[in-house]
Amino acid sequence: MSVSATNATRRAILAGAAGTAFAWCAGGLAQRPASPIIAYDPHFLTLIDPRQSIAVVVEGQGLGTVPAGQEEDFGASLESPNWWEGENFLLFSDIPRNRIMKWSPGAGLSVFLEPSGHANGLWRDPAGRLLMAEHGGRQVSRIEPDGSRTVIMRSYRNQRLHRPNTVIVRSDGGIYFTDYGFRADPVEDWDLDFDGIYYVSPDLGTRRLLTRDVVEPHKILFSRDERTLLVGQRRGILAFDVGDIQRPNPAENQRGGRLVPESRRWFWQAGADPAEPAIIQTLVANRSTIVDGMKMDTEGNVWIGGREGVWAISAAGKLIGRIDTSGMGRGAPNLCFGGNDGRTLFIATNHSILSVRTRVRGVPIGPRRAGSAS
Repeated sequence: MSVSATNATRRAILAGAAGTAFAWCAGGLAQRPASPIIAYDPHFLTLIDPRQSIAVVVEGQGLGTVPAGQEEDFGASLESPNWWEGENFLLFSDIPRNRIMKWSPGAGLSVFLEPSGHANGLWRDPAGRLLMAEHGGRQVSRIEPDGSRTVIMRSYRNQRLHRPNTVIVRSDGGIYFTDYGFRADPVEDWDLDFDGIYYVSPDLGTRRLLTRDVVEPHKILFSRDERTLLVGQRRGILAFDVGDIQRPNPAENQRGGRLVPESRRWFWQAGADPAEPAIIQTLVANRSTIVDGMKMDTEGNVWIGGREGVWAISAAGKLIGRIDTSGMGRGAPNLCFGGNDGRTLFIATNHSILSVRTRVRGVPIGPRRAGSAS
């Protein structure tokens, strides 16, 4: 599509939004708009229809609640929705209840796996297997076709991991995950004294620390060309230039691991731009979590879940819009694209799964050809 055609499309969308309960906020929010879909830049309106409402996919039934008598708090939340393309169902973690749930448009809600090791992050590898970052098990594991569970990694240099938060798989089968000790009260007797990002080879024969140069890493995500690793931290997104991840590096044990500090840059840093909406400045001042789950659409925009809802960052690293779930009394820890056309955005909140429709397809989770950018 030409630039002039694209601009015409944007003008048409903006014109269509006129007269609706919607506000474009270039600087801050003077008052909460009636629509939960808020644009900080007109480009956001080419990605989503602001006139729609947020739909509730499933809620209640004890989802995301800590069972009575449970001694350890693994977090009261639903997490990591994953749409299984081709099979047309959604999986998500019910962390406190130690299970993975399945929802499909026809059959509704059911238990997919129990116990789950209080899994947080979920991912589907190129072979169609489910990978899990287990809080309770303090490991990353994989469910095999026969239902057995394979441990991907549970320790580094004979020291147990903290609580793996998320796991993703590159198109070549390489496995990447984050590990951080996010519970400070009560103080855990951790073996490792750093947060890290790790790599495991497809044959599970190589396990490597990639970097310690992160603080409370939540979710990670590859760029569409898989040359950049995006890392969600509490108040921003870091970008690491991955390069040839397989090449041996004698500096692995140095601080920073194999991804040297020089490769680390900010893709988006919340609160760094004074022109950002006032709500961002407030969240940063209150040390509130902004970045948690991350997914990418086919145009390279990054959609992130966090406090106050879902935030959209352009491919250039600019905050362009938000889907506000706070009016429903919900934060949004994680999200994914799915549905038959890849244009339904599923949002995991503490105790429910929500959805909105988008104008753009999401990059699918799961089997895809190595080197594919879509």
